[in-house]
Formats: sequence, C-alpha cells, structure tokens
Amino acid sequence: MANTIVIGLGNPLLADDGVGLQVAGLLRDCLPPGAGVRVVTAGSGGLGLLELMVGYQRALIIDAMLSGTRAPGSVARLAVASAGPARHLAGSHGGDLAALLRLGRSLDLALPERVELIGIEAAEVDRFAEELSRSVAAALPVALSLVRELLALERPSPWVTGQVDQP
Repeated sequence: MANTIVIGLGNPLLADDGVGLQVAGLLRDCLPPGAGVRVVTAGSGGLGLLELMVGYQRALIIDAMLSGTRAPGSVARLAVASAGPARHLAGSHGGDLAALLRLGRSLDLALPERVELIGIEAAEVDRFAEELSRSVAAALPVALSLVRELLALERPSPWVTGQVDQP
C-alpha cells in the first residue's frame, strides 16, 4: 500500500488553473512500480481534500497560485500556514488548509503528519481554455522535477533548486 499521496488540484478548463492536474498526470506517467505513491487529482480543496489524505503518512499537494509577487511559471514550496496564494487551498469554498488540517485532527482523522505544498504561479485562470499559458507550460518540467526530488525519486538539480522558494 502507498504511504504517500500526491494530489494535483485545479480546473482543466480554466487555462493555468489546471497546472496541478497536469503535473500530477506527468508524475503518474513516470512513477516507477512499487514507488509507494498514489497520485490523484481533484477539482478543489476543502473537506474532500481531507478525505483524500486520510490514512497516508505524507501528502504532497500541487496547485496553481496567484501570489501577485512571483513571475508566471515560478515554482515554489509553500508552508501550510502560508497556502493563501494557492488557488484551491484558501478561501470561502475550500477553507484554509491549516484550519482544515486542525479540524481533521480534532476529529481524530488519520491525517498525514507531513503535508507539503507546491505552487506554480499562474498567468491566466479566468479564461476558458484547456491549454496552459506559455510561461506556465514551460514550468511543468521544473515542477515535476521538484516533486520527484521531494519524493526521493531523483537527485536535486541545481537549475530547479534555484527557482524554488523554501517554506
């Protein structure tokens, strides 16, 4: 059984909002057999996200973000407490991720002790399109490499590390 879950979040019909889904799909395609990792996708955060994480020791969540401070296509590791720029991990519909985790733990849900976030700065999220913008599409290999590195599936690459903000 897998002890790690990777969750790609987003809407595939809203341009860059689907980047988390695409990174998850790329990861699924290149995972070696027996990696101990389950890869899933979801349309939003909230209580459904908690349900997906139950029973795993570790969760890695990938989402588009709108920080307003990073260039489109920037890849960042985000702390759970500062998940605000992530599209589906904060707000009135999905709830704040840190608060959701506290709620789940108060309900004695078997949630992962280790929850990590990867955000990819979006350029366009309000336009109906199935394609990513050029800058966000160019970030796919960077984000995938970071996820693989965090999962210990590859060694750190200097060109990736230089583009990643540490939490």
